Amino acid sequence: MKKVVTATASAVILAGVFAAPGIVGTYTKNRLDSLIDSLQTPEIQLSWESYKKGWFGAEAVLNTRMTIEVAADAEPVVLNVQSKVSITHGPVILNDGIQLGWAGWNSEIINTEELGASLGLSGQSVYRMDGHVNLLGTIKFSESIPALAFSNHEFKVEFNGYQSQGSLDGNHLDYRGRVESLTAEHIDIPVPASLTGLTVSVNGALPEGNELLPGDYSMTVDDLKIGDLFVADGLEIFASTELNEQASAADLTIRYSANRLQTPQTLLTDTELELSINNYSIAFNRAYTKALEELFYKHGDMALVGLEAPAIFEQHLDKLLASKPEIEVTKATFTLPEGTFSSRVNLKLANYDVSDVQLNSPVFLLENLNIDAYAEADKMLAEKMAAQVATGQMVDTVPEAIAQNMGDLMIEMLTAEKMIILQNDKYTANLSMTNGVTTANGQPLPLDL
Repeated sequence: MKKVVTATASAVILAGVFAAPGIVGTYTKNRLDSLIDSLQTPEIQLSWESYKKGWFGAEAVLNTRMTIEVAADAEPVVLNVQSKVSITHGPVILNDGIQLGWAGWNSEIINTEELGASLGLSGQSVYRMDGHVNLLGTIKFSESIPALAFSNHEFKVEFNGYQSQGSLDGNHLDYRGRVESLTAEHIDIPVPASLTGLTVSVNGALPEGNELLPGDYSMTVDDLKIGDLFVADGLEIFASTELNEQASAADLTIRYSANRLQTPQTLLTDTELELSINNYSIAFNRAYTKALEELFYKHGDMALVGLEAPAIFEQHLDKLLASKPEIEVTKATFTLPEGTFSSRVNLKLANYDVSDVQLNSPVFLLENLNIDAYAEADKMLAEKMAAQVATGQMVDTVPEAIAQNMGDLMIEMLTAEKMIILQNDKYTANLSMTNGVTTANGQPLPLDL
């Protein structure tokens, strides 16, 4: 009896193993169709040219038509990309070793000659992706673009390839990609531009239409050079979105930083600018971006969208102000050979009724606009900045000694009026305006409307 039970159980398991790939295959095709439908936009159209499903896998060709607007007065560039997709059905996947999962795949662009003629590319392959869906439903994938050369009648570009790895768990994407080096040169301007170590990373929710979703996004560059005209290293652009518990407002942060920015005349180090908008209305973002998007799709002209944007902004302003937003320059700092400058600014409207907002009224702004600002600079740097401000646009024509005397006079006046304070070889200033009361370093400051 025991042998019969064992044999029966073994038969059921074996049947399940052989039946599973067919079930997974149907499930995989349905999921792919749903994914393709969700990715369709006016600029990107995807469709199956063929899909041949077998018991343990499938072979398919996916067509992607991309329409790229290059200029308002120019015809859009249309690219047709064909990708060969090989799919292995689980639960046992034999792609690059043995893995357990729902499906595995690899895809590669196959119309490379056609693309090469359109883009001026030279190379054996343009793009490849490998990945699999594990038993928990998480998608893990990697991408590769080989070393390529691109040229047309204006530009010549060479780069040594792109590698990336990522995972998609539900709607959460964790992604990192890197280009080791890239060079570009304009045919008519023999000033080569090059960068090394370009890295992009995403850790957050996938975008859904006009929704603002949480996540961190960054791009870094190890070194960037434009001939002898500009050199930079340690560049970073970082953006972050964090929603409140009700998902009705978000805190947005964007940061630009560089270890070094250098031209033949100027050397800046330890440069950083961080901006944030707190309590940014999700309802406003949804309505405003949707209106801009509809306007662009209707007319296809970004210049027109820019002209109409202020009116659209004012139309939805009540949604923005209902969440009581605050704008803040969290940090603005740089270092020159003469010293370091650092500042921060916080700006918000307070004690107002959304239905009675009048942004064009000086009285309304005086009564409701709150400002808190702080700045400091090393003494030598402050004196140099004062000289530049005092001479204005004449800085290149005024002798240096005269410019410095004008700067020193300005600093003496500001110090006498207690607008700035000298302490420990640093000039500092703390300005604030609250409910119409303005102060400089704690001292009342008359405000002439």
